[in-house]
Amino acid sequence: QHGEQERCPLFSPLHSTPAQYYELLCALVAARLQATSSAAETAPLPDDLAALLRQVIELLSAHRSTERRFSPKSAGSDETLVGLLSLLSVLLSSVPLDERMRMATEDALLDELLERCLFELPTRDNHGALAPPSAAFEALAALLSNGEQHSAWQSVVHCLTEQNRREQPRSFWSYRPVDHRRARNGFVGLKNQGATCYMNSLLQQFFCIPEFRHEFFAASVPTKPPTQEGSAGAAGTEQKQEPEQKQGQKQEQTATEAEAEQAEEQAAEEVPTLVSELQRIFAFLQESEEQFYDTKPFLKVCTGYDGKPTNPYVQMDADEFFNMITDKLERALAGSEHATLLKRFFGGKLSHQIISQECEHTTEREEDFMTLSVDVQNKNCLDESLQLFVQGDMLDGDNKYFCDRCQKKVSAIKRCCVGQLPNILFVHMKRFEFDFETMERGKVNTEWQFPIDFSLFPFTREGLAQQSEHEQASSDVGEGEGEGEGEGGSDSGEAAAASASSSALSRKIASHRGAGGGAYDYRLAGVIVHNGTAESGHYYSFVQDRSVPDGSQWFKFNDAQVTRFHLTDLPRECYGGQEMHSVWDAQAGRHFNRMFPKTYSGYMLLYERVQRQENIPPRLPLLPEEAASRVPHLLYSEVWDRNMSFLQDSNVFDPAYFQFASGLVLGVKASSAPAHAAYGPPPAGEAVPAVMRAFQLGTHLALDSIAHAKHQTQLHPLCEHLCALASAYPPACHWFLQRLLRCGWATSLLFKCREVPTRREFADLLVHVLRVARTFEVRLYRDVGALQHTQQHDAEQGDTEAMSIDDGDEEQEHEQEEQEECSQEAGRRRLGKGKCNGQRAATRKGKGKEEASSSGKQVSRVSRKKSRAAAWAAPLIPLDAPDTGSLVCATLEHLLGMLREAHNHWLHFDCYFEVFVHVAHFGVEERNWMRTQNVVARFVDQFCGEHSPFWEARGSRFRDGRRAGGMGDPKHRTAPRSESMVRLVQLLMRECPSRGALASGQPSPYRLTSIASSITDAAATSGVALVPPSAYDEQLARHPVFYSMLADRGVGVADLASLAQHLAWMDSDFSAQLLNTLSGALMRAEPESHVSFYALFNALMAVPDALHGDRVLLCLESMLHLIEDGCQHGVLTAQAIDFVRSVAQQSHTACHWLLENAPRWLCTWVLLHTSRAVRIAAEHLINYLVPLPGAVDVTTTTTPSDTTMTTTTTTTITITTVTNAIPSTAAETSATAGTAEPAAASEGASQGSESAWQPSDLQRRQLLTQLLDLLERAQEYVRGAPETILVPDEGPSNSFYHLDAYLRLISRCLRPGDDEDYMVMLQYFSLLADLLCAIDREHVNCDLNRVEVVKLFYRLLLERDELFGECALELTTLHNQLNVFHVLHAPLLPKVHEYNRQLLPPFYGSLLCMVRLGKRGSGPAHPFVMNLAQQHSIMWAMNTIYPAVTYDDSTVHTLQELLLEFADFQAFRAAKIQPFISSSSPRLGDLPQRRLVLLSALLISRSDHINFCHASGPEVLSKFLLATLLNVDNSETSMTALRLLQRSCAWLTESTPDAERLQRQRVTALQAWTSRGNLIHSLLDALTLFGAHASILAVVSQVLVLLSSIDANARAQVTDHMHRLETASPGILESLQTTCPQLIQMLLAPDV
Repeated sequence: QHGEQERCPLFSPLHSTPAQYYELLCALVAARLQATSSAAETAPLPDDLAALLRQVIELLSAHRSTERRFSPKSAGSDETLVGLLSLLSVLLSSVPLDERMRMATEDALLDELLERCLFELPTRDNHGALAPPSAAFEALAALLSNGEQHSAWQSVVHCLTEQNRREQPRSFWSYRPVDHRRARNGFVGLKNQGATCYMNSLLQQFFCIPEFRHEFFAASVPTKPPTQEGSAGAAGTEQKQEPEQKQGQKQEQTATEAEAEQAEEQAAEEVPTLVSELQRIFAFLQESEEQFYDTKPFLKVCTGYDGKPTNPYVQMDADEFFNMITDKLERALAGSEHATLLKRFFGGKLSHQIISQECEHTTEREEDFMTLSVDVQNKNCLDESLQLFVQGDMLDGDNKYFCDRCQKKVSAIKRCCVGQLPNILFVHMKRFEFDFETMERGKVNTEWQFPIDFSLFPFTREGLAQQSEHEQASSDVGEGEGEGEGEGGSDSGEAAAASASSSALSRKIASHRGAGGGAYDYRLAGVIVHNGTAESGHYYSFVQDRSVPDGSQWFKFNDAQVTRFHLTDLPRECYGGQEMHSVWDAQAGRHFNRMFPKTYSGYMLLYERVQRQENIPPRLPLLPEEAASRVPHLLYSEVWDRNMSFLQDSNVFDPAYFQFASGLVLGVKASSAPAHAAYGPPPAGEAVPAVMRAFQLGTHLALDSIAHAKHQTQLHPLCEHLCALASAYPPACHWFLQRLLRCGWATSLLFKCREVPTRREFADLLVHVLRVARTFEVRLYRDVGALQHTQQHDAEQGDTEAMSIDDGDEEQEHEQEEQEECSQEAGRRRLGKGKCNGQRAATRKGKGKEEASSSGKQVSRVSRKKSRAAAWAAPLIPLDAPDTGSLVCATLEHLLGMLREAHNHWLHFDCYFEVFVHVAHFGVEERNWMRTQNVVARFVDQFCGEHSPFWEARGSRFRDGRRAGGMGDPKHRTAPRSESMVRLVQLLMRECPSRGALASGQPSPYRLTSIASSITDAAATSGVALVPPSAYDEQLARHPVFYSMLADRGVGVADLASLAQHLAWMDSDFSAQLLNTLSGALMRAEPESHVSFYALFNALMAVPDALHGDRVLLCLESMLHLIEDGCQHGVLTAQAIDFVRSVAQQSHTACHWLLENAPRWLCTWVLLHTSRAVRIAAEHLINYLVPLPGAVDVTTTTTPSDTTMTTTTTTTITITTVTNAIPSTAAETSATAGTAEPAAASEGASQGSESAWQPSDLQRRQLLTQLLDLLERAQEYVRGAPETILVPDEGPSNSFYHLDAYLRLISRCLRPGDDEDYMVMLQYFSLLADLLCAIDREHVNCDLNRVEVVKLFYRLLLERDELFGECALELTTLHNQLNVFHVLHAPLLPKVHEYNRQLLPPFYGSLLCMVRLGKRGSGPAHPFVMNLAQQHSIMWAMNTIYPAVTYDDSTVHTLQELLLEFADFQAFRAAKIQPFISSSSPRLGDLPQRRLVLLSALLISRSDHINFCHASGPEVLSKFLLATLLNVDNSETSMTALRLLQRSCAWLTESTPDAERLQRQRVTALQAWTSRGNLIHSLLDALTLFGAHASILAVVSQVLVLLSSIDANARAQVTDHMHRLETASPGILESLQTTCPQLIQMLLAPDV
């Protein structure tokens, strides 16, 4: 605690932790305030805290921030300033409101917080601190809390409003300035416009040469280039005058603001040149506060050799661009005092020498150069490449040089060397070479080194001269030593001389490199690197920072990114060569390290001369202020105007700023608005209420700032609060609409904004404001619609044929033209100035007609206005609504004027049309106004583009720049978001009676009789007459292309269908045009949009008027033509057939028409078309046309699929049928529900609603006959596709299914019990048999054609066996095919099993019917039956199909019945018993009951048992019984086997006359019966196990008795076992006396 006179020991520089200190102090003060506030909440601060508050304010005023721009991150924030502001916030929270307001004004606390702590920005004259701490917002919020009625709060709101107010909306979205700040290293990048990296890398090299940049700033050229070559003198005069003007501007630093503004306006009129734009780039790179500079203006003036602006998407070679731009800059500077600027910095001279070897004469020619191009291929370093560069060529022999002085040909050396050294040397490496072997251009990626420091002396004229002297001296020595050795010693002398020369050159290079500061020494200052291939790649630069004296600091300039680069990484980044990469080896299963060529390597080198010439200024260290003074005044002002705007945006787009400003707006409650405020602008002199100020601030904050920000957390609550304020204070709506008309909010936020939530927030806010304003303004335009409709109707009666659409009045077009011209300047001029370019243009426009007419631009503008007026002199669709004084109407007119730009923003204009939809729901007045303004016609015309009926009448100059292809992206199937537009069109049109309803007197059931209004005051919209659509709206709403385009894009189909139904009611012309247009468009449409077309077709078919039948017939006719012309795509044709079926389901008329015209489509759809989808769709259609008697038709068919025989369900494509009206909103739903149901005006419609469709017998039989007529042709499609097929086959297996649907349809049309049908079938039965034979001859696996034809064949035999059976038995061809009928022999495959399940039951059933018919009567069986019984396929069926587990009972039962029919023949039994036993012996366990039943049927006679025993039948049965006898669960099967064994044993014990032969057979059978001993043991065990089963014991005992009688050993075995059993269990024999009397009798026999 301290007294009043003591001061709190606040933080001093001696403290090392200011953050902790202030955090503790704030906590102590807050605790103290909480304790004092409990006693008296309104009491002032205690004296000590009040003194502390005054002290904090004094310290805050005296404190100077330590934060600086571009300070390193380690420096941190100014913790002392943040601590003071935090402490101030805590103290102000307990200060009374009046005291806080006094402190804000009298103590200048408000100015301190606003101007210095928050919004103090660096200026062009003061580049000082930049420290806006977020704690200042907290302090300011605490200061202004609950102060809405005080001037301090109003001044802050006014300040924030001005900060957010924009005369023209921002052009960027998702903006976050902190991401676009200048790099901390102080450098600015250049934006890559697509493929302009080559330009950026070179311009950054130019910029980083300080002397060149500063001198280039002083260069000046004529701003308007001469129109012809003869005006060079005038151009030179202008070039001399321009530097004087700019120098005067630099010297005149104290010019008035008016003069500066006038100079800027004059500069705005100047035509930019290459020099001025390059100066602008340098100025922004030096002074800009942003991360990068946009080079678009430079691209426009930097033309290529063809004179066209540089294409930003075309890559160019960096060396090529260097040569081009230096050449253009030299031409631009020609004639000025800086004409030699580029030559002084970059220019050198090459010396082309021809040195005679036979005389002392030398010819020399000099050539200017700015780059040295050296070879890289087969070279290792820069020295080797330069040696090759200066290496001469010997001219001798026929190629000798003619010496002008000697007048003879002499041997000479021709070479090139450096004659004059450049101050800055650019070396171009030839890394792109043409390979003559591959005839392709490739990149040389080999390693090529270059030094940091090197001397150019050995490659200059002087260096080569010294080298020649040295070689000459060495040559003289060699000749002296080699004299007398003859010719043979010359080679060794030349070699020695060359060696000596090379050594001398190396020493010479070393000596020159060692000499510091030599005239020939260069030092590396920059490298341009290329990364990629010869065809594509990326350029970036490494640049030395010249501001560092030792040159050790380098940076990497990669377009917009500028980062630090270490010189030690130069070899790795720039030399090229190879590098290690890890690659995956799939065979080894691991990664390996391998060497690959580097794709990045140096492409151009920049060397600076160590000892410069005197023609360029020396390099002196310059302070930032001195460097800034070199920039031309206008450019400097432009850059810093943009910097100020950017820095202002940095503050405005700060999240803390948004939170603070939003808090101020949200803090003003809607309830605080003045009651009964008059709608309109506030009276002059009246104080603006806080609600209005908050609404203005919130509007500018939301729409001008937050809507463009990256993070928009505050946008939704802010817009909701603005709606509440607008409702409470109507004058705010008046201000909002006035502001909307003056600025570009609507275009920016409804068209250009990319975020859907942002567009929707603005649209909701705009609709709400219009709704509130409408309450006060509806009286102004209530009767305008009816009046204007009368005038318009009179005008339309004059001439309605030549109609065109006016997209805005002349003044609006003129203003837009002004804005477009000024917007071209905006990229080069400052952002956020107090007076926008549009205002300056308007000011210039108002200076007088004389000045305007003197300008060529103004003259051309006037001529364009005249030509436009003449072009629009034709009859127009009017848009000139009377001036009602209504801002609502003015706003809607403004929105309609934006329609001309909609085609450029088709991805984002959804909310634009939603606004009109919401406004249309206000009431009938708004909808009347829209109809008088031809909104329907204008919207449809805009959407249709070149397909609009007014396109040609508009003329090429006045089509609003719309491209011929319309809106949308056909490549990616992206459609414009036009759902709301369609909804509005149908809303405006369906509210009024249709043309057909008026003409016929029958009201349309699809008319919207009532539309729910979004206005709560229903009385406001009552009693208003309905304005009908104009002729323009009628024509465009009925434009068929409009419907086809929307259907093709799949946009608003439901609303479009409702509109089509309404307009088609009792209108034959429109119905016909629409159906024909939709049919043609459907053929060209993509498959994805076909559903939309069919939805429209269904909607038209559902209209129950008197034209329903005609409409149906026209639709069917169109569909048939469509299918005929577009049958190449099977799926699409199938969809069309499905639609035809849906039409038939709605109308009996369609069914009759289809049956009558069946010859036109039946053969093609059912048989000829190779697409299975088409044939299945046709089958579904005929299934509906010929329903089953007494059954509900289904639309699915069970068929096997292509790849598996598993049963699958093929379902037809379902198309949603649009019935009656499809309301768009809940209100329209209720309105439509209240209308009467559409009356069924057509006979077909009434029939469809009363009874199900049922064709007549005559129609069905005609269809059956037509199908049967195709049987002969169907044989062509059994396998493969003949040339008569319409389209190529869909797959190799498609023909196997080709006839299945066709054959099913024949069976469908055949009625059971109809004798006439059977008589018709009898006529074609032979063709059906031929088709069956043709299918069987192909022997195709899993052929579904065979399945269906066998099913049909079986049905005929089953239902009329006498009629068709006799005929089948007489067909010999059928006999042959049935006898060798091919059945699959691979039962293990699931596909085969599934196929056999479908095929075998009808197949065996057909055979059974024919066999029974062939056996009928007392005579011998038909030869067909006898032949069939002997076929091998029957034996295969007995062994494979009959006992298989996988086949169902129907298949086995039918086969069993067939085999039993064959068992009546002795020959069949004799032939099948032995093979059957042989095949059954290893697999009797697979369904043995089936085998035993069939075996019982085969063992009828004595000879059958003999064959059974010879085939080891007893042995097979014994093994089976050994496995199953003692299992109680298999008792039934065991009984069957025991009875068979009993019958066989009885045969073995039977006595016959031929005893000797019988005995031999017995011996053979007993020898094969090896397991009978084990069988006896099992049978004896069964006597005990089955004691309760008398029937089983009886059979077992009989078998034991028979076995005992056959074999004495068996009898002994049985007797011995029974005695042991009696000994173990006395009395058991007595118990068996009843069930086994024969066994007991055998045991009691005397011989036993």
